[in-house]
Amino acid sequence: MVPFDDLKPVRKFTDRKTAIARLWKAIQRLAPAPTAATVDAQGAPGAPKKARSRKGATPDQPAAPAREGSKKAQVLELLRRPEGATLQNLMEVTAWQAHSVRGFLSGSLGKKMGLKVTRLKRDDGASVYSLTE
Repeated sequence: MVPFDDLKPVRKFTDRKTAIARLWKAIQRLAPAPTAATVDAQGAPGAPKKARSRKGATPDQPAAPAREGSKKAQVLELLRRPEGATLQNLMEVTAWQAHSVRGFLSGSLGKKMGLKVTRLKRDDGASVYSLTE
């Protein structure tokens, strides 16, 4: 066997560290070292991952309207009212938790659809959300 020709046979290694070092050195000589192109193509662990594209609202492309009766449509209807909608109103309509409603307002409506959602504090301390132009 070609990669092992220069190794002399050993009955017993002095310790594990020496054994592993010799075996690993012999194994590495069996196959050629991978090039950068083959490592990237195989998606080796530790290779940098591609960044995901973030879809956002674009000025030249209008936002897609919400399907009638969907939760998005219900939320938009509440936000378009002159008095707006409280977080509690939005949670009742959608059956979502508070953090989900706030994430939806920020992500889907604000970033993806490009709508401006404003938040105002009422005198009683409740937050009121509404759409502004």
